[in-house]
Amino acid sequence: MPIKNLLLFLCLITIKANAQELTGQPKEFNLNGFQLELSPIAQDKDYWATIAEKALQNDGLKQRLGNDDYLVLGEELIPSDNTGKEALTLTIYNYTKNKCLQVQITDIARNIFNISETNTQPDPSQEEYEKSIRIFFEANPQLVEAYHQQKISFYKPMPPLDFSQVNNGTIQRTVTLGIESLTDETTSEIAGINMITKKVVHYKNGAPPYSKIAAEQCGIPNARQKTTKRLKGDTYQLIIKKQGAVLWNMLVTRPRSSSGTNASGVEIQNVAYKGQSVLKQAHVPVLNVSYDSNKCGPYRDWLYEESYFMAQGTTAGEGFMICDTKPNTLFDIESDTGNFRGVAIYATDSTVSLTSETEAGWYRYIMVWQFSIDGTIAPIFEFAAVKNACVCNIHHHHVYWRFDFDIDSASNNQVAEYNKGVGWKNINTEERRINDTGLERKWRIYNTQSNAAYTLIPGANDGIQDTAFGIGDVWVLHNNGRSEIDDGVKQYARSKKENIDKYLTNESTANTDIVLWYAAHFTHDVHGGVPETAEHLVGPKLICTNWPALSKTAAITFTSSNK
Repeated sequence: MPIKNLLLFLCLITIKANAQELTGQPKEFNLNGFQLELSPIAQDKDYWATIAEKALQNDGLKQRLGNDDYLVLGEELIPSDNTGKEALTLTIYNYTKNKCLQVQITDIARNIFNISETNTQPDPSQEEYEKSIRIFFEANPQLVEAYHQQKISFYKPMPPLDFSQVNNGTIQRTVTLGIESLTDETTSEIAGINMITKKVVHYKNGAPPYSKIAAEQCGIPNARQKTTKRLKGDTYQLIIKKQGAVLWNMLVTRPRSSSGTNASGVEIQNVAYKGQSVLKQAHVPVLNVSYDSNKCGPYRDWLYEESYFMAQGTTAGEGFMICDTKPNTLFDIESDTGNFRGVAIYATDSTVSLTSETEAGWYRYIMVWQFSIDGTIAPIFEFAAVKNACVCNIHHHHVYWRFDFDIDSASNNQVAEYNKGVGWKNINTEERRINDTGLERKWRIYNTQSNAAYTLIPGANDGIQDTAFGIGDVWVLHNNGRSEIDDGVKQYARSKKENIDKYLTNESTANTDIVLWYAAHFTHDVHGGVPETAEHLVGPKLICTNWPALSKTAAITFTSSNK
């Protein structure tokens, strides 16, 4: 990849310098009785063009890249810590040296770039997937015409990388590529594309370890539309009003820019209801899947690769749309096609919803946040898959929300657990708890000074933990900041299970800053085609109680049709 291409890439970087600083005029929309304001939180392009120039002048970066074959796979915004500074990390893979470069821009004013060279194997980007197809054609020129005649097609399989290709103890980066035969003239397989040697790996059973190729396939036909890679800080401030009074105020980040090792879907921050703080941050940093008898997988999935779904309305920002009608995901139209990637905002008479769809290999994930006028927050997650052999086997998805609660403030927060026949009891030290439906178990997070509270009620389809893979339902933790934002597990890790337990260090959770993790467990059987949406819908409800009157605005009483 020429240096000039890196310049063009870096010129596209847009992140926020200060989470509360608006960089554009709010756009206002009326939506089914709600008034919405959406404002970008980002630096301008000229600012980051200057940073790109400085980065390219860095001697360390030039020395490591030179004229090597490399590709920028993505970028990640590192949220500010106690110093107030943010950092941007570029992930660059050098195929010539079979090394991953992490370029962290830590101090723009002083031109400080921390460059590290590791054996890390980051997830492939859309550009790398396309590069693997070119290598496949170079090794199989006779199939170019077959592709143009639509006799074969390509898709992204799971796992996205094969870690069994090793030379002198070092993994040779190998991207997996699904080749689907559409006629009897060719054979379907999942091949490995060795990005270092530029050779194609054909596996004994037609697929790499932990994957599968077979005549029987299940799922929705794959539309094979392009997805997003991990890219810049697309964060907007969203204000939701009713009759002129502010109900909700928050920052919303689209999946491709969300935080965490594997990203975390639609991420919300600084959430306030009626002028009072509710959440500092809420997202899904951990998502994994296991198969019965290990027929495929297990896999650790990611939530930055946005896929297309149907959304009609008005463009409100980079990857944000205000929808006049309900957005349609593949559950609604039984199709993998779409016209929009990002966050679609839609309202009923009592609720405003944020909807997005992402993919990881052949999996499709729909993530929704619903905000009601009565203060209820409903995080929703749905599961689907496109045609492949693996998902014909029973498998189990596990989704882990992380809620950084700041009820009224970042301090004086307490978690209590309810059990039928016992009542409410405070949890005063860090614990992992089980979703015991027989005891009608639920959890309340409240401010010990004001008694304002949110009660987390498990969803009807959320399931309970298993001891083999989907471990844990609820974790109550003392908030230790971004060092515990997720469990740090990547695709190449030996174990794909969650590892939240490592943060259980017996710290006090009494009257302090609280983080609560909540898991839902879903058993997926794709044989029946597209099921009723409700069958694949998981997620708790967060119910508001003892909330103060509207702050800094006139007190107005609202009624809700869905109480």
